[in-house]
Amino acid sequence: MDLAIHDEILWCACVKASRRLTAAGKLADPAHDPRSLFPWMVRGSWMNDMNQVTPLIDFAQNPNIGPQQDTLFQGLWKVAVQDLLQNTAHRYAHNEPLLQAAPGIIASKKHNIDGFGHYNRFDHLDVEENHPATEYDGAWASNARLGRARTAHFTVTSHVRVRLTGSLLDDDRLEPRSLTSLGRALHTVADVFAHSNYVELLLWSLAWRGRLEPDFINAFNFDDGSDNAAGSLLRCPLPAHGPRAENLLRNAVLWYGDSPQETPFVSALFDKSDTIFSLLHIYAAHLLRTDGKPQTEPMLDIAMALFDIQGAKLIKGAWAVLEGIGNVFDAIGQGARNLLARGLDSAADRSTNSTARDLMHDTAHLVRHYDSKKAKDWAEAGRLNFLARELQIQMLEELRGQSPATKLLPHHALLAKDHVEDEAGGRIRFKLGCLLATEVSAQIIERHFSPEEPSLGDYDQMASRVLIHPWWLLEQHPNFDKTLAPLVQKAGGHERWQDQSISGLELLAGVL
Repeated sequence: MDLAIHDEILWCACVKASRRLTAAGKLADPAHDPRSLFPWMVRGSWMNDMNQVTPLIDFAQNPNIGPQQDTLFQGLWKVAVQDLLQNTAHRYAHNEPLLQAAPGIIASKKHNIDGFGHYNRFDHLDVEENHPATEYDGAWASNARLGRARTAHFTVTSHVRVRLTGSLLDDDRLEPRSLTSLGRALHTVADVFAHSNYVELLLWSLAWRGRLEPDFINAFNFDDGSDNAAGSLLRCPLPAHGPRAENLLRNAVLWYGDSPQETPFVSALFDKSDTIFSLLHIYAAHLLRTDGKPQTEPMLDIAMALFDIQGAKLIKGAWAVLEGIGNVFDAIGQGARNLLARGLDSAADRSTNSTARDLMHDTAHLVRHYDSKKAKDWAEAGRLNFLARELQIQMLEELRGQSPATKLLPHHALLAKDHVEDEAGGRIRFKLGCLLATEVSAQIIERHFSPEEPSLGDYDQMASRVLIHPWWLLEQHPNFDKTLAPLVQKAGGHERWQDQSISGLELLAGVL
């Protein structure tokens, strides 16, 4: 998910946890309100995404990067926290404790980035190589794994738990260092829903049980059979029992089994194709910037050096920080640009669409030999979005014709719910991912801020009940599907998912 979405999920979770603690009489000290300490949790979440820059830093192999890297990330965090408290926080509801704490946080000497290090794929549930047999080993459907494929299982049962352990090491678990570790764990919890097929399996399981209204299912299953470039590329149909209609599953990329219970809860493949897809979005974001900064070649190098794996808009204030430490990051940006250009040329060579093939080669040339005016014209004309779609189609072609006997992993660019999509099914999937992440995060925050010392056993119990294959979740809680289905349908596809999150829509009531 984009950093801004992670922040919103974390804030909504802090509001929910604060309400629950207050109602239980466990929030006697206003200084211990999760809302007032929200920025330190944001720091951990922010670090998880900023750590994705380090593969490019390693790629550059510049001996001067070490001290400059420290300057960079301390500077960027200072910019980020000031923007969060002075601008973003004013848009949040129920923000009074945060705004009261803001001056002290901004003045704090504790803006260091403790624990900044190398990229860890388990922070985001990334699978780096397409080895389905490893992910779907014989244990995925066992009682111990509860329907989780290998990476999803390790992330839930081990990696998040290690982050939570780090949040409990200090005597005071509400100190910034502990809260940073908590924020890292919560970032990963949100990605459990955004970077896996959990939401899709939940919807499929409810549909399979006959709990969803026909009109709701039709939002996912409608297919006019066309390849209209302006239409939705990827849908997530909810197949009914019996033989499957070919046109219904023409664009399906997630269903490997004959039923939801035969399909593993799996995280996404993030390989070079997904990197090229993300870098193309960074390139387009640079070309379409509206902050008044010049769209020069050095600025493109900065954009590429600080690429966000989800293709999010560029970090505010990064320009001034980077300009202040010289050109040490030029090599990183140039390396990323060359990687994007080579990837586009390679994709062009594989394309059977002559228009797309020529456009990919031309764009690769523009990336290598910077022409901001022409490239911006292309971006504004939608040509780069067209290329992004073509890259997705190539990933989709890899999956065409798969069967339970020949499973392949879904690409991050096809599966991830990092942004709000245009079509109804995509909006619903995005919103459900946000709502589920908010509820689970609120439960963890509530226990962390409770006067009683939290136990890792609490997390283990929650994970074994909720962060499992949705079919198993419904099997463990009889009649829960009757309660859950109306709530899922009530969620709708509204872009501003927080409206119902804040007002108390509890998807997992009775389970958490």
